[in-house]
Amino acid sequence: MFKKKQCGQSRRLKRMKKYLIANTMYFPISENRYEHWHISCREDFLNSHKTSSKIKTEAIQCIIDCTEHLYSIKPSNIGFCHILCIITINHIWDSQIIAFFDAEYYNHFFDRKDTYQKWSQVKVLSMKHQRNLKVAPQFLEKCFMEEIDSDGETFKQLLWVYGELE
Repeated sequence: MFKKKQCGQSRRLKRMKKYLIANTMYFPISENRYEHWHISCREDFLNSHKTSSKIKTEAIQCIIDCTEHLYSIKPSNIGFCHILCIITINHIWDSQIIAFFDAEYYNHFFDRKDTYQKWSQVKVLSMKHQRNLKVAPQFLEKCFMEEIDSDGETFKQLLWVYGELE
């Protein structure tokens, strides 16, 4: 069956990239335990079955590139700081870049094992290789299975994490 093209994919991707690059141009100085940036685009754009795989891959690459940029401009005198991005393939618009400024918060961030939400690390084929992504050699790649229990229903999705992972 014929798949109708979604109009304005390149324009929407360009706007998303412009927003993300502008918001990660300067390193954040924060008293908070972390800073994070969500991807600014409509849910129906990146999650649509009509959006091409090439556009989705470009969006993911932009997220990784902005994460690498923040890493490269990170001040050396800041103390503890880890930069990473979390990419949700099923909901790319829900992906985010995070700068952690608190070691304790960072160390417990991936430990999610309660009745509502569970994260477990899984070994699957690398998204970096599947989508031919360019990732800095100092960035590690991990994949987590996120399980959310909401009103008796369980939702599962893969979370791909790239960045300063120990």
